[in-house]
Amino acid sequence: MYNLNQPIEIHKWFLIVNPFAGNKNFKKSWNKIKYLLKFNNIQYSFAFTQYKKHETILIKEALKKGYRNIISVGGDGTLHHVVNGIMKQRYIKTSKIKLGIIPLGTGNDWIKTYNIPNSIEKSIDIIITKTTILQDIGCIKLSNGKKEYFNNLAGIGYDGYVVKNLNYLKRIGSLAFIVSGLYSLFFYKKKKYEIKINNLSLNKKCLMILVGLCKYSGGGLQITKDPNPFDGLLDITVVKDFSFFV
Repeated sequence: MYNLNQPIEIHKWFLIVNPFAGNKNFKKSWNKIKYLLKFNNIQYSFAFTQYKKHETILIKEALKKGYRNIISVGGDGTLHHVVNGIMKQRYIKTSKIKLGIIPLGTGNDWIKTYNIPNSIEKSIDIIITKTTILQDIGCIKLSNGKKEYFNNLAGIGYDGYVVKNLNYLKRIGSLAFIVSGLYSLFFYKKKKYEIKINNLSLNKKCLMILVGLCKYSGGGLQITKDPNPFDGLLDITVVKDFSFFV
């Protein structure tokens, strides 16, 4: 475990680990991760998340202590909270922080854009190479004035309803997205939204609105048309209707 009173090296990795991510046997996966990190001579400390959004607190504490290399161990939700912790802290420029991921989640959609394998061994291999990219991050200003950041995409409407129902279905694994999607499709009622982009205004009754940086969501679906996580622009998709049946 990590201890804020212990001296650290700036090149040492700090792992933020979600022991509840996905439906896998966490103990077995965690033992494998520790073995591979040791085998590859990767120095690290770690902390387990204990409650929702605990990642943001752990990030701030780690950065204050001097860590600059972070690994998110979990799924898209864990990564989302880690990214928010990085973006909301004010101790160091975000460009000076390296973020790696070891996927243990249900959907693991963000890694698909970068062809990162859904594999503990191969994701650690990528971390070892220290190959980095600088990606855009989206920002949402909430009604309470607070900001929320996203590294993949943000959804309004049906998309949010699916994620809400997904929380009850994660135990069934990758099928959770399909089951939640089908259930939500029958019970979600379309709403009317107003979209304003520069001088353009659009009023539409639709199923959902997706604001994307990366390609995939919902366990591998590609609904955003042509997102580019490096061009400084957002891909906005308005979905009127949607069906899993062809």
